[in-house]
Amino acid sequence: MFFVIGRLYKEHGPATVDALKRNPAVSVPLVLHRLQMKASELREARRSQQRAWNEINDKYYLKSLDHQALVFKQNDTKQLRSKALLAEIESAFDEVRLCTYCQFYFLYSVDDEINDVYLNYDDVACN
Repeated sequence: MFFVIGRLYKEHGPATVDALKRNPAVSVPLVLHRLQMKASELREARRSQQRAWNEINDKYYLKSLDHQALVFKQNDTKQLRSKALLAEIESAFDEVRLCTYCQFYFLYSVDDEINDVYLNYDDVACN
């Protein structure tokens, strides 16, 4: 506590501490009032700084997320290649084909040289 009083009163700090020890009835209310004023000043300064910090954080938050943009872009490029899409479709088709509880009806229709495969599921759960 004496350190705080020393910082608050600067060069008069040792004299204030000495006055607190010699005559506390008179000096404690004065020092207490000064400490309360300084605490309220510091609270107000903290609030104003907090506002500024919040503005800065809001401003740079989205930019801080951008450090992974290159990785996401590379992964999207890999996943959207025809080879990856074809492999994903084949694996999904194999999973469905191996399901023993589902019944499938393959309907083939030819529309302008495009073969479309339609899968109609019966209302049977597939495990």
